[in-house]
Amino acid sequence: MSQPNTSINTARKTVNQPQEVINMSLAISNTQNNPQHKESTMSVANTTAELNGAEQLASLAIWNEQLVGAERMIKRGLRYHGIKSTGMIIKGDAGTGKTHFAKKLKEELTARSVTIADHDTMPVLMISAPQQSKVPDMIQKLLYELGDIKPNQGKHNDKLNRLFRLLNELKVELIIVDEIHDYLPKKGNSKNSAALSFLKLLMDEALIPILFMGTEKASMLSTMSDELGSRLRYSYTFSKLPYGVDDFSKKDFAEMATAFAEYLPQQNRSLNFVMFNECGIEFNNTKLLDRLYVATNGLPRGLRDLFLEINIEMEDDSDFSPSLDSLARIYAGLESMNNYIDFNPFTVKSKTINAYIGNASATQGDINEAA
Repeated sequence: MSQPNTSINTARKTVNQPQEVINMSLAISNTQNNPQHKESTMSVANTTAELNGAEQLASLAIWNEQLVGAERMIKRGLRYHGIKSTGMIIKGDAGTGKTHFAKKLKEELTARSVTIADHDTMPVLMISAPQQSKVPDMIQKLLYELGDIKPNQGKHNDKLNRLFRLLNELKVELIIVDEIHDYLPKKGNSKNSAALSFLKLLMDEALIPILFMGTEKASMLSTMSDELGSRLRYSYTFSKLPYGVDDFSKKDFAEMATAFAEYLPQQNRSLNFVMFNECGIEFNNTKLLDRLYVATNGLPRGLRDLFLEINIEMEDDSDFSPSLDSLARIYAGLESMNNYIDFNPFTVKSKTINAYIGNASATQGDINEAA
């Protein structure tokens, strides 16, 4: 499998040009005023305008290099619709933003739905994979999401006929199967597995690109079956946001944190971590940013969860300020934070924070060098 070229133009532009295949909404921090923002491959529109408070924060997808690369992969894959069996894989650890990306992708494609006769089209079909490698369970989930009122009724071939008929009638352009690692057969049972054979059949008969999403184990799709592997055209990996000792290495994380802060009920300068002007990039309050990074281990989900809690505090108390004491209390009450540390990053000394970031930066450098 090959990964599409994800090199990006470093000139920051306002990305509102229409694209030929798909338009994905990514809310971008400081987009209009940032001359150095890298250009996304798809047009950007803010879909959070009609939402309030926590809903805005939860639905926000922040631009970063990973999303640009994933967008480009999806755009390529969609061009094979109706032409050739095409599978794509997005893999990565929990919290790196895979499912959030898929939901935004579905949201944008669904906006293109049109009414035909007595039903709307379904540009994107998204399911979570069954917990076991059982073909009937996979077919039932697909039928249910397609609107079949009795997805478990009928013999195997009858269900298959209904499945392919609905995929055609509803004009499905992309199938997303999340948590695909749960569906994979055990290693000893992978050869000639009916579960894998069904995925191959689905690709071949429907000719609809399929995006498989899961942990690193998702890559086993290409090795468990040669025939299935030959149909998996692209692969992309989501990882935690890059971060290092120097300010510029903090940029992606700083932009994401700043964008979340912009949707809080009260604006606070201490949470405005990065600004763009004619002179370039200006960073602010990086000591607090460092603590936020350690608290979340650089994972988008963790950062979002932390700002959702800050949002609640501000809604309940208009005088709330994100001090180290208040953030320490919030962190202590959350389970979805950094499980790799045994300290509260908002109470320890800066020396501990700096040591963690230094080690994380060195580890990330080793990973990049190996890649």
